[in-house]
Amino acid sequence: MARNRGQFDRAARLLGAADAVLDAIGNTRRPREQAALEQRIAATRAGLGDDAFNEAWGHGRAMTQEQAIDYALAAGQPGTRS
Repeated sequence: MARNRGQFDRAARLLGAADAVLDAIGNTRRPREQAALEQRIAATRAGLGDDAFNEAWGHGRAMTQEQAIDYALAAGQPGTRS
């Protein structure tokens, strides 16, 4: 997981992208899933700071599903931004 490797910007973008995709398909999260998501968001926000988190989250939410998949798969590739 990007957050566990200190890649907070990447984690925030991926969380935002995943949230947007789930919203687009009308996914309703169970309370346990929502609580886990909120913990991930809080930990990522703490590592990045509010302003940077909000910016990265917004970039992630703005990604198309294809862009989000490409971004997620690019982890660890040479020249990949975190």
